[in-house]
Order: sequence, then C-alpha cells, then structure tokens
Amino acid sequence: MFIRFSTVMYDDVINLAEGLRQRLKLDHDDVQVWSTLHEVCLRMHCPAFSRDFYIKGVPVFVQWMMDTQEASLVTQILRHTYAYENDDEINYLMNMVYLLLEGEKPDIPGSVQLVQERRDWLVQGWSQLEEHISFSFESFVQFRLKGYRDCLERIVEKAIEEAKLEEEYQSFIDTLRQFVESRQYSDVTARIRFGEHCQLFSEDFRLKRTDFLLEDWPSSIYAYEPGNSRSVVMAALLSLNPQQLIVYGDEVGEPMIQTIRNVFQERAVLRAKGQFDEDTRQWHLKNA
Repeated sequence: MFIRFSTVMYDDVINLAEGLRQRLKLDHDDVQVWSTLHEVCLRMHCPAFSRDFYIKGVPVFVQWMMDTQEASLVTQILRHTYAYENDDEINYLMNMVYLLLEGEKPDIPGSVQLVQERRDWLVQGWSQLEEHISFSFESFVQFRLKGYRDCLERIVEKAIEEAKLEEEYQSFIDTLRQFVESRQYSDVTARIRFGEHCQLFSEDFRLKRTDFLLEDWPSSIYAYEPGNSRSVVMAALLSLNPQQLIVYGDEVGEPMIQTIRNVFQERAVLRAKGQFDEDTRQWHLKNA
C-alpha cells in the first residue's frame, strides 16, 4: 500500500505510521515514511494483509482521521460551506462540534445517530483499500470518504443551529436578569414546587394567586402562556421579584429551574422535590 500526503501532514503521517506498526506488529521496514519537495509518502507492507489489515489496521486509520484530520475538515466546512470568516466565531462553533462528537449534547435530535454514522462511514471508506493500492490522501478523502464528509457537514449544521439557540437563550436570560435587577427587590421569600404542575407559594407555604401578580404584566418582557403553569409561574416570579427564592424540584428534568437560577442567580436556592412536605411540616411546627 502506497499513500501520498501533502507536506504539511508530515508529523501526522509519522504518528499514523507508528500506530500501524504498533497495532499490526510491523517493523520500520514494513511501514516506511519519507518526504520529497512536494509530498510525504507512506508505504506499508503487511505480510498477513487479508487477515490483519481489516481487523487491526482499519481502526488505526479511523482513529487517526478523527484525532488529527477532523478539525481541519470541520474548519473547511465552516469557512467554505457556511462562509464563516471570523476566527472567534469559528472557534466557538468548533467547540460546539466537539461537544456533539463527544456525546455531550445527546438532547439534540439526531446527534447521537450522526456521530455513529460518521465512524461507520470512516470504517467503510478505509475498508475498501487493497494491499497493492496506490493513491493520494486528498483524493481518497474527496471521493472515497464523501459519505463521511457529508455526515460531518450535517453535524456542523446541527452545531450551528444549537449555537444560535444558545445565543438566543442567553439574550433572553440577559433581558430577564436586567429587568429584575432594575427593580426593587420585594422583601419576601417565595417557594416554587415543581411536579405535574408548577405552583408558587409564600414563605409560610400558602399558595399564591398568580393572577393578582400578573394584572399589569408587560408581555414585551416575557410573554407567558396562560394555560401553562410553568410559564405563568415564571412571569409571576418576575413580577414578584422576591428577595429569596426556594425551588423544590429536579434540575435535570426541569429546564425552567436552570432558567430561574440563571435569572435570579444567588437568590435562588435549589432543594429536592421531596423536601417540600418536610419543610412545610417543620415550618408549621415552628410557628404553631
């Protein structure tokens, strides 16, 4: 097998050669690397090619591609397909792509499947190689790995969409935070209990009327949904602007809890959902 690479890839090719030697138990004569003025060359001779290469060699090429070449391909997609030019924007989106590839964003629809497909396309592409084949790496990526590049492009697209959503969410949070910070805090403690419905209580565990709090609520700040208890309570909280806020619920399953904490910051205290009944009992015993 003989592969030609661009000269800028010399260090990457050296790493690839070392990985092949270790995994396939080959010596330096079996995996040779040298450079000319115009290219870097790798020649591999595997005595048991048909037996070892597809099982042991292909995973080396796949991992090498993901570790050393993927970042460059993603950058090309961002610059040429989506016309990003600002380095800060590109770095931000690159980080988002990495989060997807590392499984840190499983809630994004289709992301887990795409990450697996990306590996499958690489395995399929490198498995097409034959013992005596000769080719350039650039052509191989362009033609034999088209499915992989298309998959990467879809991953980048999802990363861009997620980045836009995060920017919109942050702008939303900033608007609400500025609103509550521009107003006088009320000297009350509010309690919120999350369950099938979201409920707002006073410090002494009495259910509060949200309609009173929302009589003159400016919808330009937060347009709540009247039939959605979580949305109504969020608007009521913004109107009440409590000095302290005790939240009973599970942050993992309740995105609104994270929003409350982002807006009210240190004023919001999170407690376990089941703690509400015990706190109620203790309060009434103390104030009986």
